[in-house]
Amino acid sequence: MRRFVLAALVLPALVLAVAAMLPSPASTQQGAATLAGDGPKVVASTAWAAAFARAAGATRITVVAPASVPHPPDYDPKPSDLAAVADANFVVMAPFDGFARRLREAAGSAATVITLDLVNAPETVRSEVTRLGQAFGTTAAATAWLRGFDEAYAQLVADTTARRGDARPKAVVQRFMRPWAELAGLEVVGLYGPGPLQPAQLAELVAKAPDVVVKNAHSEREGAPSAGRTIAEATGARQVALINFPGADQDLLAVFRENARRLGDALAK
Repeated sequence: MRRFVLAALVLPALVLAVAAMLPSPASTQQGAATLAGDGPKVVASTAWAAAFARAAGATRITVVAPASVPHPPDYDPKPSDLAAVADANFVVMAPFDGFARRLREAAGSAATVITLDLVNAPETVRSEVTRLGQAFGTTAAATAWLRGFDEAYAQLVADTTARRGDARPKAVVQRFMRPWAELAGLEVVGLYGPGPLQPAQLAELVAKAPDVVVKNAHSEREGAPSAGRTIAEATGARQVALINFPGADQDLLAVFRENARRLGDALAK
């Protein structure tokens, strides 16, 4: 009799324990979708956020701010742009996106919102691509992409250093462009931006006598006011305008290659 009572007590607990170890229907469906090559539906605020998502293995990506917009964080989304969020599994954005709050509200509770640290420094790229791969269920694809990224980055550093020569030029750099100065091995002697350049700051940076000024091509467009241009003209320094946002191809490595080329051209002069 006691055996029957013991069995009655133990069996339900055993069933519950086994059930807890099994994947939920939702996670099973998501895993099946990933294995089938579908993957999650991702809405990205800009092509930069989309490039991180694509590097992590996402393939179904909708971008809110068109890549052709000169400064994508300032884009004013249309209702049709925000409607795409309703069908998304994930929304990826940056905290500096001017429309981030509207995007978050449009997502509601249907999508998982991931705020990215969008910095093109290699350590940040590695950590954020890894984090997205884990969230999307595409860890293998993210790991494979990062292997290629590490190899490409090492080669770009070597190539840029070779074109730069033994000298280590002094550089004044727009704050968001510092990772690129580090790729080229420049000696960063001063930073400016993103706010307006004040007279005292201008005098301080000019006194640094930089050899090169690294500008932000997105916020210091040709024909627009440019703090970097002002510093370069006052010191006779070379200027190089670099990018952070990729084009419509959402290719993050292409941004690294393009900036390495521009840096090499400027430093070889």
